[in-house]
Amino acid sequence: MTRNTIQKIDQRALLSRLMLDISGGESVTLEFKKSTAEKDKACRTLCAFANGQGGELVFGVTPSGKVIGQKVTDRTLEELAQEFRGFEPGLNPYIQRIPIAAGEQELEALLVRVERASNTPVSFRGVPYERVLNTTRVMPRSDYQRHLLESMHTSDRWEIQPAKGCKIEDLDLNELVVTIEESIRRGRLLDPGTRDSLALLRGLGLLVHSDQLSCAAVALFCKDDQALPAFPQFQLRLARFKGKTREEFLDNRQYSGNAFGLLRRAERFARLVAHCQQDCAQSIGSHGYARAPAGGRSRSLGKCFCASRLQQSFWSSFCGLV
Repeated sequence: MTRNTIQKIDQRALLSRLMLDISGGESVTLEFKKSTAEKDKACRTLCAFANGQGGELVFGVTPSGKVIGQKVTDRTLEELAQEFRGFEPGLNPYIQRIPIAAGEQELEALLVRVERASNTPVSFRGVPYERVLNTTRVMPRSDYQRHLLESMHTSDRWEIQPAKGCKIEDLDLNELVVTIEESIRRGRLLDPGTRDSLALLRGLGLLVHSDQLSCAAVALFCKDDQALPAFPQFQLRLARFKGKTREEFLDNRQYSGNAFGLLRRAERFARLVAHCQQDCAQSIGSHGYARAPAGGRSRSLGKCFCASRLQQSFWSSFCGLV
């Protein structure tokens, strides 16, 4: 097989892969531009990709998904490189030229790929952007501040490390879907338009290193009541003591499982204890646990649980779902 033959096969494979990608339309990680004349708007989207989960932008494709290609010269690539200087901190987008069969014209599509930036937020010409579904918008001030706080933490945080030895089969996928739907109902998440497990985990930022489960994914959605030796922090001990000391137990329980399951058990136990206390004395006080709003109880218990085991950033994500 000659070198030219190999190149043609590679080009056909690239074009086939491009056609497959664009068949699903624009998404949170994919956008189309008719030509590099839209390079300013394209860089805003690349900035949003870098602040999210990464993504790909294709020049030479209409918003409807029709591949039209464009003439690509050295000048075209130089102008793109010049535009890329507007990123702060700097990005190194990967550019791939894909020949498009268009009669006698030598047209190409340009596929530009960026990974999630290690230091966020990334801005373009002084403005940070984010991706919401298939649109790019200026990042809200609250999100910008959150990115700044996260960038101050080490990149080796426990929750973003790969969960070694864990596979998607170890997750309670029904819990994942139920959580997403409840978060949508409460207005905490936009409907992603899919219930595919990998897509949902990817959208929540719970996949790392080429779709490997993160420790946070396992913490949130591992199968309930299943002890994982590699994750001793997924255990919860609940106790009710006699009197004001810890010398004698009235009740003592221990559970294993995901964060949501442990939170539910903690709530049930707290309600049981509060009910027992009310039976003994009907004056628990205006600020007692039993009179606290249900949502406040969930957040208080969740914060106690997460703060004692995980990083503060994981607690923020957890509260965003519950």
